[in-house]
Amino acid sequence: MDGRNLESPGRSGRANSVGDPGICRRGPPLLPNRSRRPNVRQGSWHSPAVFLSCSPIDKFSVSEIASLFGFSEEHLLELIAKRRINSPQTHFTIPQLAARWQCSRATVYNTLRTFGAKLVNLAPPGKRGRKLVPAEAVERLERQRTTKMP
Repeated sequence: MDGRNLESPGRSGRANSVGDPGICRRGPPLLPNRSRRPNVRQGSWHSPAVFLSCSPIDKFSVSEIASLFGFSEEHLLELIAKRRINSPQTHFTIPQLAARWQCSRATVYNTLRTFGAKLVNLAPPGKRGRKLVPAEAVERLERQRTTKMP
């Protein structure tokens, strides 16, 4: 071996490595007493003895995430795109419905009012604010209003 201490425990008390899912970012080892473990190389990303911590402000590039999990960058981008396509939208805003139906916002309000759709109003009482329409109501309205061409 090259003199590194590969069995030094992390915060959980067990040996840690670069492939451990608890690792989030590069940083110095989390060693409470560095004098007891002189064989640990500090600051080396590829050293299995380096312990890393997570921070909510960490940012990673796609290539870093791909290399961390052992994927190619192209494969990871394909997975992200597929996830975006497969995740359905739960609510629509009034401008989104106006663009979807190719009409004005006033027509969207009138259509929703005559249909009796329930809206999620994100404004305090008496104030104007963003209104959200559940996707189920939009799909139901589109199904009911869809007719065959005469």
